[in-house]
This record gives sequence, structure tokens and C-alpha cells, in this order.
Amino acid sequence: RIVSFPHESQPVTEREQQRIRELVRGIWEDNGVPPQAIEQMMGALSFAETWPAFTRLRGGPRGTLWVQRIRNMDAMTEEELESWNPQLDQGSPLWDVFEADGRYGGVVELPDRFTPFAIEDDRIYGVLRDDFDVQYVQVHRLDTGAQPGDT
Repeated sequence: RIVSFPHESQPVTEREQQRIRELVRGIWEDNGVPPQAIEQMMGALSFAETWPAFTRLRGGPRGTLWVQRIRNMDAMTEEELESWNPQLDQGSPLWDVFEADGRYGGVVELPDRFTPFAIEDDRIYGVLRDDFDVQYVQVHRLDTGAQPGDT
């Protein structure tokens, strides 16, 4: 089955590229990467012209498909950008859900900095990271609209 949804490509701006370079450099420095290696890796860092259409895909209950939107860096506050990790936080809390037959079902908003690992029946299992990157296992209840006796 082919599932499609209108999407307007967003360019990766020079400001976003510079911010990502600063964040990546900081992560490497915090992890003890030698300065020479950082400079070499920074020289190899490149960017696409546009952001991807989505970040992650997950299968959900009743054959649904969950598609995570890209986080818009321009809409983030300076405080959010300070703790933003380009590898872990590229996705938005907003997920587009498609029904098993391909129809668009709507949007689900999950907690910020929450990464779902499984969506089963009426539960979403995942990990929430706080501002210090401490991880917490969480389970969220999902209201699927199912009634007793539904299959």
C-alpha cells in the first residue's frame, strides 16, 4: 500500500547549519574527542538542501502507521536549543497517524523528548529524557476509540 500526505520541503537554513555545527562540536568536546579530530570531523560535516519529510515510522494498533514530523528549529526557544541533541531530538512531538487502509487518521501529540519504542493495543511504551538527558521508562495509555467487543 502507498501512503502519501502533502508535504512542503523546508530548506536547511544557514542559521540552522551553524547552530547544528555548534551543538555537534559541543557534544564531541564533552565526550573528550581530541581537538584535531574535531576539526577533521567538522570539515567532513555536510548538510542536505532540505529537511527530510519525516523522522521516524512506527507501526501502531489495528494496523495503523505512525509518522513522526520533523522538529522546526526556528520555532524552538534558546532554552530548548541549548539542550537539543541533533541525533535524538530531530523529531517533533507530533505524529501523523494513517489508518490500515491508508486514510489519514489525524495527529497524536506525545510528550516532548519522548521516544516511543512500541505501540501495542492501547499502550505506548518508550523512554522520556529530561533536560539533563536522564532517561525514564514510561508507558502512556492510548485512547484508540475501541469499544468492548471490537476486533
